[in-house]
Amino acid sequence: MTVLDEIKTDLADLKTMFSNFLNGKYQIPKPDRRLSMLEVAEVIGWFFGVSIEDMKSDCRDGHIMKARHMARYIMLTEFHYTVPQVSDFIKCTRATTYNTIYRTQNWLSTDRNFKKLYQFCMEEIARKSKDTYNVDNKNTDVIQQPTQ
Repeated sequence: MTVLDEIKTDLADLKTMFSNFLNGKYQIPKPDRRLSMLEVAEVIGWFFGVSIEDMKSDCRDGHIMKARHMARYIMLTEFHYTVPQVSDFIKCTRATTYNTIYRTQNWLSTDRNFKKLYQFCMEEIARKSKDTYNVDNKNTDVIQQPTQ
């Protein structure tokens, strides 16, 4: 394969990616590492303007409910936490967590704005998974000691 063939192949891939993006078949980035449930809730809460305490509360406001659903959905589908783990973290019943999967998939297939917000959240989660290192749900900063 020559350099010209590689350029043609890369150009064809770019055209396909661009057409998929325009047609709504955007490839959502996958995180490099498994984020804790607290980190996922922080990212989702930031996008929706909701605190983690609000997500764990029984409040039924629309934006809090959607943030709660998206956080549960991402924890279950992207990071493969179990239903009991997610239910205990968000403080809801397991039936509610199972309903989250159905409801969020319905929103993703019918609501364009919700789908775009989901894509932005996944991009931020993928970025966060590259930037930080997580040990036992606590971010640790590596500080280099000056050489003497």
